[in-house]
Amino acid sequence: MLESSSRIGFDEEGFGTSMIGLSYALFPETDRFPAVTVQIGAILPTGDDDDGLGSNHGGFEAGVGATRAWDRLFATANFEFGLTVNESREYEYGVGLLYLLGPGREWGVSVELQGSAEEELDGGAWEHSLNLVPGISYGWTVGDRYRWQVGLGVPVGLTGVAEESDDFGVILQWQVEF
Repeated sequence: MLESSSRIGFDEEGFGTSMIGLSYALFPETDRFPAVTVQIGAILPTGDDDDGLGSNHGGFEAGVGATRAWDRLFATANFEFGLTVNESREYEYGVGLLYLLGPGREWGVSVELQGSAEEELDGGAWEHSLNLVPGISYGWTVGDRYRWQVGLGVPVGLTGVAEESDDFGVILQWQVEF
């Protein structure tokens, strides 16, 4: 599966950091085990450090995820490692639930617990944050292989520096299955 996801955080200043990536399903979901995927991606320098909107440095991200479905309810877990050019390394982790609504299951409501730990490459101290992110999404399929999704999440800072978190985030994602 080829996947492009632009994770853009908005506030009154503009766009945050974006990402484009690929994910591969290592193991399909079975009656006993969740589906497991690996992903790699490029971090695009679309953010602005000075405005608190991500990074103006490019980099890469790699991770592993697991998903389990029960009819309209989906549970997810993920762990990612990211490295930005000449700036920092970051570990991100999360767990979440998504419930699909409507007759065609286009709409979804979700809640995620997202955490991160980041260290500046010049030897700076580790910074930790934990957010609870309720959200909504809308998805649609075009043909047999293409899937689009638009989502909106509002991070609620549980730890870390609250003024450094996004006011809200928007995801535009498309998938192509091979």
